[in-house]
Amino acid sequence: MCLARVKFQDGKQSEDEVMNDVAWIEPADEGLVVTGFMGETRIVNGVIKSIDFMKSTVVVEWRKD
Repeated sequence: MCLARVKFQDGKQSEDEVMNDVAWIEPADEGLVVTGFMGETRIVNGVIKSIDFMKSTVVVEWRKD
């Protein structure tokens, strides 16, 4: 099974991994609710910058309010 990885990317192109085996992402008032394969959830204060289906990677950047 190949589920997605969610990574934060800052303006300098460096990436920090948020969560592996992500099964679901949905928008929320606080940013994004990221849910893993085993049901664990995390709220991420960011917006989706890109999705790479070939690498199963979602890149998120900090949300600017």
